[in-house]
Amino acid sequence: MVVFSFFIFDRHCECIYLRQWLDATAAAAQPLSRPVTASSAATNTTSVAEKPAAGNKLSMAEQAKLVFGVIFSLRNMVKKLCGPDDSFLCYRTGQYKLHYYETITSLRFVMLTDIRTENLKSSLHQIYVNLYVEYVVKNPLSPVEHPGGEGVNNEMFELGIDSFVHLDFISWTLELDVVFTNDTPYEITLVGADTGLRIVVNVGYFSATNNKNSSSSSPSTPTFHHTSKMAKRPNIIVTGTPGTGKSTHCEMLAEATGLKHLSINQIAKDNNCYDAFDDELKSWTVDEDKLLDTIEDDVKKGGHIIDWHVCDVFPKSWIDLVVVLRTDNTILFDRLKARDYPDNKIEENIDAEIMQVILDEARDAYDQEIVIELRSDKVEEVESNVDRIAAWVEQWQKDNQESED
Repeated sequence: MVVFSFFIFDRHCECIYLRQWLDATAAAAQPLSRPVTASSAATNTTSVAEKPAAGNKLSMAEQAKLVFGVIFSLRNMVKKLCGPDDSFLCYRTGQYKLHYYETITSLRFVMLTDIRTENLKSSLHQIYVNLYVEYVVKNPLSPVEHPGGEGVNNEMFELGIDSFVHLDFISWTLELDVVFTNDTPYEITLVGADTGLRIVVNVGYFSATNNKNSSSSSPSTPTFHHTSKMAKRPNIIVTGTPGTGKSTHCEMLAEATGLKHLSINQIAKDNNCYDAFDDELKSWTVDEDKLLDTIEDDVKKGGHIIDWHVCDVFPKSWIDLVVVLRTDNTILFDRLKARDYPDNKIEENIDAEIMQVILDEARDAYDQEIVIELRSDKVEEVESNVDRIAAWVEQWQKDNQESED
C-alpha cells in the first residue's frame, strides 16, 4: 500500500489536519524529503500549506479544498441514489484512490492511496479510535473545536500516523490472546515498537483442530499467549430525565465504540415487559423483573449501552459506568413540548430535573466513582460527551485487559 496524503475535516467543513507523503499526480512519485504537515508549517511566517507549489501543482490548502468539495458532492449524490449515508466508501481515478470515513459527530477522515489498495474504512476508524481519541480528545489542553488544527497537531498523533502509513510491521510486536476452544473468536493486536500504537484486528475464529502441531514451534512462529477469557467490554448506563438526549448520545456512542445500544423502551415494547398503563401520565409501567430477565444473559456478557430514564433497577455487578445527562430547564421544556407531552407530564419531568432526582438515584444505587454528570444543552456538548466517554471505554478495556494478563 502506498499512501499519498491524509486529511481530517471537522463538522464546519474546515480542514483541521493535512499531511502529504507523496504526490499522487506525479508521473514518478518520489517520497518528500520531509512530510509536509500543518504543524511543521505553523512555525513559518508564511505557511507552507498556503504557498503555491512549483509549476501547475496545487498547494496543500488548495488540495484540501478540492478534496472536500469532491467528497461533499459524491457523498450527497450517493445518499440520494442509494439511501444510507455510509454507502460512500471510496472512489478511484487513474492515479489514486480516495478512502472516506465519517464519524457520527461529522468528523471526516480522508486518505489518498495507490489504486490497488483495498477499502480502508476500517483502518480510518482505527485511526479515529486509537489515535484521534487517544491523543487529541483525551488531551486536556485540546479545545472542543479545532480552528486551524489547534490541538490536533501534536507529536504523538503524528508519530501514530507515521506508524500506520509506513506499515513497519517488522518492528511491531504481535500479541495474540486466544481461548483454545472450538469456534472461539480472537483478535490480533499489533503494537508499534516506537510509538506504542495498538491496532486491534479481528481475525475471525480459532478452531482447536488447527493447532495440532503447535508444540513444534520455530523461532519465527508467534508464541500464543493463553488467557482464561476474552477481553471484557464495559456496560454503560446513559440515563437522565426524558428530553436530555439519551438516545442521541447512545446512538453516537455505539458508532464510536462498537458497543451495543440497548433502548430499554424498545426492548420493553418488543417483549411485552409491561405491568399496567398509567392513564394520568399516558404511559406504560414497565415490569422490571420481566425486563431484567429479558436482558440478563446479554448484558452479563458486557459491551452494552443501556438507554433508559431509570437506572437504579440494574444490579451493580452489571454496570461499569453511569452517565447522568443534565439539561437546562428552559431547553428541556421546549424539547418536551415539541414531543407533544401533556402539560402534567412536562411539569413532572421539569420538577424531577430541578430536584436532580435521577442523579440522586444513580448516586444512591452505584459507587460514587462510576457515576458522572454531563451537560447536554448544545450540540457541541453532546459531541464532547461522546468523545470523552469513548476515550473512557478505550482506557477501561486496556486496564481490564492488563489486569487479566
